Amino acid sequence: MDLRFVSLIVAMIFCGALAAPVVADEGFWKSRSIDTERDDLGYYCSLRIDEEDRAYIAYYSETDDSLHLAWEPYSWDSASASGKPYFAWSRITPAGSTLGKGVSLWVNDTGRRFAFSCVDSSFHIYLGEGGFRPAGRDGYAPYIISMTDETTRYIIAAGPTSISRYYDTYTIVTDILYLNGYLQTPGLSRMSIHNCTDPLNQNCNGTTVQNRVVGSNNRGEGQSIARDVRNFVAYGECWYDNINGTLQYINLRYGGLHDVVDGSSAPAGTYCSLAYDSRGDPHISYQGIYDGGVLKYASKKDSNWTIETIDTTRGAGQYSSLVIDLNDEPHISYSTGAQLKYASKNGTEWYTQVVDTTPTQWTSIAVDSKNRPHIAYYDSRKGDLRFAWWEPYLRGRPFPR
Repeated sequence: MDLRFVSLIVAMIFCGALAAPVVADEGFWKSRSIDTERDDLGYYCSLRIDEEDRAYIAYYSETDDSLHLAWEPYSWDSASASGKPYFAWSRITPAGSTLGKGVSLWVNDTGRRFAFSCVDSSFHIYLGEGGFRPAGRDGYAPYIISMTDETTRYIIAAGPTSISRYYDTYTIVTDILYLNGYLQTPGLSRMSIHNCTDPLNQNCNGTTVQNRVVGSNNRGEGQSIARDVRNFVAYGECWYDNINGTLQYINLRYGGLHDVVDGSSAPAGTYCSLAYDSRGDPHISYQGIYDGGVLKYASKKDSNWTIETIDTTRGAGQYSSLVIDLNDEPHISYSTGAQLKYASKNGTEWYTQVVDTTPTQWTSIAVDSKNRPHIAYYDSRKGDLRFAWWEPYLRGRPFPR
């Protein structure tokens, strides 16, 4: 065969490979266990990532009945040089205290301060404040600054909780969603805690706590509170009304505008997770309950909601967790009961992928500064907290789609 012809064929194959579109199969998910105790850890877990791409996971240990915190001492890029991220971990509430159930975590941009909401087995609700201080082996170690029991005579609290925080001119405002069994019809309540940052200013009133009923008929199948942290133009909540079988949303920024998003024709709204894009428009991932469960997604623009069904695999949508990245692309982690899955959107098309084939009962997702997804989840077969991340074969493809 003519050598020039062979060279031409090789060149065509090579150039074609370079020009071929990057598809989702050109990468893979990796995962690892987090806590070396390897006991029953992580049924409640909450993942956050700071601006230096370090991950933080708050999670509950059923073994010693306490709250643990795992963190990456180094940024993601430096940690990934060894092939997998390195985590340190520590117990942050006393063993046997049961403090930490239903945990939800907040971390500031630098990752040196954190806050969390949780409940205990006595149905009390707590707000914890913590920070990091220099330590030997891992550079920094967490410590608790305060742990405040926010329970009043009108609260019988249960998890899961959902925390949101923002800084006003003179005040730190922390909002916590939780289930309240004190109500005549047990349902959802929101606690707003205002901490004055400038006690010499006449606009400050020290620390004030307000409790409001958000919605009745909620039994813990999912609720979420979120803020538009980029532009501060939106603030709201979603929850499932299990009497009417509907997904509910309320915009707290503009007079508490209340929408029934989905469920009028068939029950929908369990395991809802709320996030906002850069325009302040709300997005919600949740489970449609018909046909054994499907993963659904609702987004609002102007005054109209768009409803999409993403995954019709039986059981899909359990423990859904949603984040919107810097390009306004949605990322969802969720369980089918039998496996952990991930969904992302490429323009108008959804792509779903199996992350782990283990039975999963809790998920929490976050993206880093390069829009790479990271997932904390509970392996219910092994009773293990795990962490998953996407590794593309080719650079420039931060997530599968």
